[in-house]
Amino acid sequence: MTPRERVEAALSFEGVDFVPVLPPFQGFWAVGVYETKISEIFKDPMRGAEAQLNILNKVPFDGLEVLWDWLAPVEACGCKVHFPDRGNPVTIDRIVKVPEDIDRLSMPDLSKHSRTKNNFEVAHHLKKTLGAERYVYVTLTLPFTLAGELRGVEALMLDILKRPEDVHKLLSFATEVLREYAKFSAEIGVDAIFWCDPTASADLISPRHFKNFVAPYTKAILKKTRDLGLKAFLHICGNTSDRLNVILDLSPDLMSLDTKVDLVVAKDILNKKVPIMGNVSTTDILMKKPIDIIAASKECIRRAGKIGFLLGAGCDIPIDSPIENVKSLCDSTKEI
Repeated sequence: MTPRERVEAALSFEGVDFVPVLPPFQGFWAVGVYETKISEIFKDPMRGAEAQLNILNKVPFDGLEVLWDWLAPVEACGCKVHFPDRGNPVTIDRIVKVPEDIDRLSMPDLSKHSRTKNNFEVAHHLKKTLGAERYVYVTLTLPFTLAGELRGVEALMLDILKRPEDVHKLLSFATEVLREYAKFSAEIGVDAIFWCDPTASADLISPRHFKNFVAPYTKAILKKTRDLGLKAFLHICGNTSDRLNVILDLSPDLMSLDTKVDLVVAKDILNKKVPIMGNVSTTDILMKKPIDIIAASKECIRRAGKIGFLLGAGCDIPIDSPIENVKSLCDSTKEI
């Protein structure tokens, strides 16, 4: 099977020769391996593309994240963002300082936002280069996390308790912004959007609040993604065990699970309706040896089975993770 065929078969609960491997999120790690500053890839976007192609020559993932700057919408909406030399950009000045600012928000013109345009230029290039052989996807934030960046996560948590109507208003705005990003993704012809929602983690909000403030907007975004002809993948950081039944109702085309989630439990709840992915510890990938990563990967496959399962890290590949450790994810599947 080709890498693309392997991923497509896993997503359809069909048999595979080897369990497919997605990073799932390698973009900023690969830029670090390429010894390029994050600020430089925004000045010269094709250096980011070169970094991904360079890493793919060393780590043969079956699918690849071709747009990894998933917080670009934050800047497009008016926040100020800091670009470190290594790792993810960080929001340093929020545009929604008080709830009344929500009414002053306006839809950004993405065609005039240079960071967004550069991101999709790179993604389009990688799609044309890799798309025949490998499964390619862009990574974007979901409304709840985008709202947290616009408002500040702590302030958003307090608003949920004190001003829930304002939270829904902000989430509606975030949803409309992300619909536009979904359209851009469809235009460049990628296979899927990997929608990420770290702020919806159980570490931050309860199952009740997840169902009220996260699920409706996530469902709208996943539907929009499918309506555009793309697969809709979902990743939520932390332990999502207490909200897997809600996720089953959301019915993503793939659920990426963090390390805290028991793959046996997830497989039982999602029950051949939602393929699952994960969930080798990112700490292990950063700190341990290849032999340990291979053992952890085999254990994930043993617990999840080979049908309807894709192997990957529990979250982003950490900056400074040794290449041989990341490659061990791919090596492990050939030994089963």
